[in-house]
Amino acid sequence: MKKIEQNNFDATLEYDGYLWLSDAPHPIVLKKQKLSSEHLSGIFPESPQIPFIVEGYLFADTKEKRSVSVKSIDGITRVYQVNLNEFPEESFTSETFFVDQARFQDIPGIKAVQYWESKPDILQPEYHTQTPTWVAFCGFASQP
Repeated sequence: MKKIEQNNFDATLEYDGYLWLSDAPHPIVLKKQKLSSEHLSGIFPESPQIPFIVEGYLFADTKEKRSVSVKSIDGITRVYQVNLNEFPEESFTSETFFVDQARFQDIPGIKAVQYWESKPDILQPEYHTQTPTWVAFCGFASQP
């Protein structure tokens, strides 16, 4: 998973996911939609703005299996992207998370994968252990 700038983001793709604004009780839910210019200016703000995107997760079900994470921390918006097809499938564990139905209407759950990386053990470096490295959003679940 790597940090990206707007010139590395493909706005022509259709995304599933959500963007949660700082002043909103519910997220903006996207289902196979292209992002509007308003969405893009929230993801990649040129200057601090209110409302701002607190968090967002996007997934484009393309050949690359592109997952994007948006987080606003201390007034700085950070955008990370990973193409899931660049990693071996056996390095992932799949998870489905329940969501608050009062906030995510008509969305029963969220799908994600956790990537595990083989790293030397801290106490015995000659041995390697599987270590969770990052989690990526993979769309919405049809049922939790």
